[in-house]
Order: sequence, then structure tokens, then C-alpha cells
Amino acid sequence: MKKIALIRHVKKIHLAACLFYILAAIIMPCMLCADEKSEKKDTKEEVNYNLELARYYLNLGFTDPQNPEYFNIAIKKYEEVLKADPRRKEAIADLADIYLFKGDSAKAEELYKKLAGLDPSYASYRKKKALAKPVAESAGTGKEMPAKDDTSYRLDLARSYMFQGLSNPKDPVYFEKALMLYNEILKTDPRHKSALSDMMEIYARQGNAAMAEEVYNKLKNLDPGYADEQKVKISSKITAERVTTPPIEPPKDTEDILEIANISLQQGLANPTQSAYFDTAMKHYQDILKSSPEQKEAIAGLATIYAWKGNTAKAESLFKKLIDKEPDNMTHRLNLAFLYYLSGRKDDALKTTDLVISKIPRYSRAHLLRAVMLEQNNDLPEAISSYKTAAELAETSRDLEIASRSYFALAVLYEKCYLFFDAVSQLEKIIKMRPDFAEGYLELGRLCLRIGLLDKTVSAMNSLISRTSNVPQAYVLLGIAYFRKGEFEKSLDNLRKAKAAGVDMPDGLLAAVERKLKKIDSNKDGKDEKGK
Repeated sequence: MKKIALIRHVKKIHLAACLFYILAAIIMPCMLCADEKSEKKDTKEEVNYNLELARYYLNLGFTDPQNPEYFNIAIKKYEEVLKADPRRKEAIADLADIYLFKGDSAKAEELYKKLAGLDPSYASYRKKKALAKPVAESAGTGKEMPAKDDTSYRLDLARSYMFQGLSNPKDPVYFEKALMLYNEILKTDPRHKSALSDMMEIYARQGNAAMAEEVYNKLKNLDPGYADEQKVKISSKITAERVTTPPIEPPKDTEDILEIANISLQQGLANPTQSAYFDTAMKHYQDILKSSPEQKEAIAGLATIYAWKGNTAKAESLFKKLIDKEPDNMTHRLNLAFLYYLSGRKDDALKTTDLVISKIPRYSRAHLLRAVMLEQNNDLPEAISSYKTAAELAETSRDLEIASRSYFALAVLYEKCYLFFDAVSQLEKIIKMRPDFAEGYLELGRLCLRIGLLDKTVSAMNSLISRTSNVPQAYVLLGIAYFRKGEFEKSLDNLRKAKAAGVDMPDGLLAAVERKLKKIDSNKDGKDEKGK
């Protein structure tokens, strides 16, 4: 009974966390953008999209050098980026890497020279990094490179931003982008020492001693010697540089300040318990509004922070100000609906959301917010219908974050309605759509364990562990599944891993498995004695 009660308790906590993530997914992008963007903004977003797409195919090309099509697509996308933004340093450097990898050193050298004209230190760093790759990675060896996982890709990208931050100390945007990526790495791998070390250095360079110390303490819990070594190393490096480097000036361009504020806001929404992110974003938004009181994106960002901090009066006033300026902008109205929802004004929230949907019927985020409210009102058939609509619309528009959250919420609702196999089907769809979505695997494992599909639990948890070994809850579910299957040694092995990672588990479960194995061993010994 204790085991069942604890599992139910964990389930309640888990569902509450899921609700927060679903709501954050609805509102996070809404607060930072409007439906009607300027041509300049559209171009910038298209360039960023093409750059990320190019990097995706670049990584595939390095992973599978025998397939030239990946590099061809990457080259085409990088050329599109450079056509729109000829000074985009990352695109030039990545393109040079491809040509170097393919053996076209003349083309690569031409690109490195072009990069050196924009940023000599960055060009030198990228060229050295490319030339330092092991011979086994050369296309002529015929050897296949190991696949690059999401963490490796994010780490490379974060370090690229960090290096650019070190090379351009007057432009703090690079450090903020790096921090955002390091936080993403730590969500899937909280014990990633390199990410923690780099974050500690960035915070120290920014003068944010409190956050630097917080990261240092996390690192010290993992590896005290390494933490102290990194702290001394970073301190010595910064002290030496300050002797010869003039003090860093804050950015003076409104667009730069706005970008920093928006990044800080995103980090705050992703880590709402760390108020420093919201405080940083609020300060920058307020600075912008002092000189440009009508700057809409700053007003929207400030309203978001007030909403999450519980100051609904100020948030509502700012959202209504935006609606007065742009009455046809449904993003502002959806933000207002979300504010009503947060403050308990459910009727106003639902009414405003329905208005948004009537104007933009294919607005997946609005359908998701509507579904959440309908579920809380216990209107389950309508909630299911809205979740399905949100998921299908988001999947069609390739908004995989909203699609996966919608399918996830739908699966949880199906489980609530005892439609277990429908729930399993939805969860399997999610992990196929987003193989990096750890929550989807865990929920599938929990549900299959609950309804006795033990092989599915084992398969899902092994798949998750193969992608990232730092989801210790998976070991608990594996341990229970193997215990029920009668595979006690495997059960014990996984439960010990979970215990070593500090994960809570049902009272006495580990001891019960150990007793079971001892009993089996003693029975074997008894049989052996009789045989003699």
C-alpha cells in the first residue's frame, strides 16, 4: 500500500509540473512576438531558420560522410544565409569547415580570409579547431564518425557563442545566447561539468557573483577538486585580462538591449524559481521604455514579467495598452487571456480565447490554452477535442513544442478517463515525433507499468537511457518493471543506480529485491547440498 500511495503522490506532482510546462509552452513565444512582423524581422527570422537548418545538415554530413547530399543541402542553405547577411560569421566559418572536410582547401582558405577580415580572432579559432580534427574524421578514410547527439551540438553552439562573447566583450548578447544553450544542456544532463564550468566563467565575467557562486556550488557537489581548479583558473584569467582590458561598456543600441532582455525573459520563463533572470529582463525593458515609451516589444515583455510575478493589475494595464495600439493583433489578446487565466478570471480567459480563435481559427496555442481551461472546468469531451485540434494544427505548422505538449496533455487526459490504450498510442506518437522529449518516455513508462505492459516500459526506459543517461527516474521504472517480470538481478542493478543518483523510490523496494535474491540463492544452495 505504501508503494501505491507513493507512486500516486509522485504522479500528482508530475501532473502539476506537466501543467506548468504546457502553459509555459503556450505563452513563452507569444509574449516575445507579434503576428504582424515587419519585413526586417521576417528576414532576420528566415536567416536564423536557414542557419539552424544548415547546421542540422552539416552535422548529418559529418555523421555520414559517405552521403554527399547532406553537405550539398547545407552549402545551399549557408549560401542563402550569406546572400541575405554577407557578414554572418558563423555561416562563413561553417561553410569553410565543409570545404576543408571535402578536401577543397583553396575554397576553405578563401572563406577563412573573408572571415579574418570581419573578426581575426574568431577566424583563427575556427581554423585551428577545423584543422585539429582527428584524421579519422577525414572523408577519405572511409570511417564513419560517431553520431552527434543534441547535447554535443548544443555544447558546440554554446561554446561558439561564448567565444564570440570573449572576442566581443562590448556585445553581451553572445554570452546570453550561450547561457540559454547551457541551461538547455543542463535540463537533460544536470551533471554536465563542462557546461557548468563555462557558465561559471560567463557569470564571473558578467560580474554576477551570486549566480557564479551558485553554479560553482553545483559543480562542487559533483566534483570538488575540479570545481576548485576551475574557479582558480577562471579567476586568474579574468584578473590578468582586466589589467590590459578597458571596462566593458553596456550596449547602447536599443535593439541590442532588447535582444538581451528577451533572452533573459526566456530564461526566466524556463527557470521561474530563479528571479535573477526576470529582474535582469525587467531592468532592460524599463531602460528601453524610458527613452522609447511606445516600444511595443518592451511593453509586452514587461507585461509578461508582471503577469508571472503576480502583479496582474500592471500586466493587464500594459496588455490593454498594446491592444489599444493594435486592436487586430490576436497575440496581445491571447496574452491577456492567459493573464486572466493566471489570476483566476476563468470566464474572461475563456471568452477572450474564443475571440482569438474566431479571428484566427488555426492558432494552435489558443486552442491549447482553451483545452487547458476546459479540462479544469471538467468539460472533458470538449477538452479532448481542443487538445486534438491544437496538436494537429501545431504538427501541420511544424511547431513541435506545442504539438508534443498538446499530445502529452491529451494522453494524460485519456489516462484520467481510463482510456489507457489511447493514452499509450498518443505517447508513442510523441516520442516518435520528438525523440528528445524525456517527459514523453517517462510518462509512457509509468502508464505501461500501471496497466501491466512491462515489456513496453522496459523498451521505453532503455530507449530513454540510451539517449541520455541522466534521467534517473528511468532506472526506478526499469527496476519495478524487471521486479514484476521476475528478473530480480536486473531489477536490483537499476534500483541501485537510481539510489546512487538520489532518486526517491517506494519504501522498502530495494530491500525487497535484495531479500528475494538472497532467498533464490539460498534455495540454490539447498538444492546443491541435496544433489551432493
